[in-house]
Amino acid sequence: MHFKTCFKRRTNATTIVILVLGLFVILLFTLNKDVDTIQDDVINVKINDNISIDSYTIRKMANTIEYSPTQDYTFHNTTTKQENTVSTQIKALMNLKQLIERNKKIYIYDLKEKLLNNNFEEKLKRTFQKGTYGKCSSVISEIRLRHDVQYFVFRYSYEPSPIDVTLLSHLTLNRGIHRISKILAQWPGPASLSVFGTDAEIKQFLDVNHPWERENVAIHAVYQRNATHYPVNFMRNVALYGANTSHIWMIDADFTPNKDAYQLIKKYIPQFDWTRNRPALVTPAFETNLNEGGVPDNRTHLLEKLNEKNKTIETFSFSRCRNCHKNTNWKHFMTTTKAYKIRGGGRFEPYVVLQRKTIPVYDERLIARHWNKILYDYELYALQYEFHVLPDVFIVHEPHERIIQPRVEFTCLDKIGLLIKQELLKKKKFLSKVMAEDKKKSDKPSL
Repeated sequence: MHFKTCFKRRTNATTIVILVLGLFVILLFTLNKDVDTIQDDVINVKINDNISIDSYTIRKMANTIEYSPTQDYTFHNTTTKQENTVSTQIKALMNLKQLIERNKKIYIYDLKEKLLNNNFEEKLKRTFQKGTYGKCSSVISEIRLRHDVQYFVFRYSYEPSPIDVTLLSHLTLNRGIHRISKILAQWPGPASLSVFGTDAEIKQFLDVNHPWERENVAIHAVYQRNATHYPVNFMRNVALYGANTSHIWMIDADFTPNKDAYQLIKKYIPQFDWTRNRPALVTPAFETNLNEGGVPDNRTHLLEKLNEKNKTIETFSFSRCRNCHKNTNWKHFMTTTKAYKIRGGGRFEPYVVLQRKTIPVYDERLIARHWNKILYDYELYALQYEFHVLPDVFIVHEPHERIIQPRVEFTCLDKIGLLIKQELLKKKKFLSKVMAEDKKKSDKPSL
């Protein structure tokens, strides 16, 4: 009766709209009624668009877990236009939540095989001499961590074209925050970036209006909490879950793409058969010794710099790991103007454009440095992906302080990586056998 009386007393149009919006909010949080914290498998989407004090009230409602339908939310100077804007924002919240849930379902079975379990840990123990496995206890415990994630911490609204590509990347706020603006200055297309930091670092990051903010850039905050190692493949998967385009391009945050990369990639995608084959479009990697001005604008500029007497740019990891990008076939790259096919496998670790819904997820048993990139590209090779080099799309590694990895940590990750590679070799052998049998059947003349 009290509700009916209040309703009769407040019959103006504005109050009706507020009640309708309240129902939207109740529906939104009914889906998350048992959530006390933002876990990896639970999405809490936050709008932070600084549009007005009135809309901020709705944002506050949408981010309050224990929402009270009897609480009085007062809107000052509310107009029909503002009401429609708020309603649109709430619908956007639900759409983003559904995007993350749909994307996670795509990779759920693949990811299950790439989480640390008792069977894998028993195999790992047997690779150590008696009494030495305990040295890896800190690494193992951190692999098991499920990090708290807050998706879409800034406003995101992007409708992709049928053929489109999202740039994916990941970084730590304490060392790599400046990289966001550098990458986005070269990349006008959609991007999904995961950022890792302490509660204080993330709060400070969210409280600032960044000049690079735009509605086709999705930022996802991953909370460090008890972690001391960087969960590199967990971070990559978070960025992957935030993409809504047909294709993705994962790069590390210390690389910068050339200026026309977005438009060029979209031009190349239709040139490949994505239904019968599994293309992986390789974007050649280089490195510069210049802190500023070391990234060529285009292929012509790149070749000029590579041919200079006093070089400021060279192929990536040439001095540290020559075989890591040897498969690119640099001699052919220097003269061709067309995409060309190369061999994958070995220690090859290219940065590739892939079709989003058909790719494997990143293996979360790998953290920190070592094996995480090579083994992902090796899995693509095991899954019979075809590697094609794009002649005029490239990335350039820019200088930064290198992290010194403790020997014990390196040893633990090395043994984990070798076990994972054994799994991939079995997968490759099985798939090769199946494909050979299928080919034999298709070649057999019909009676």
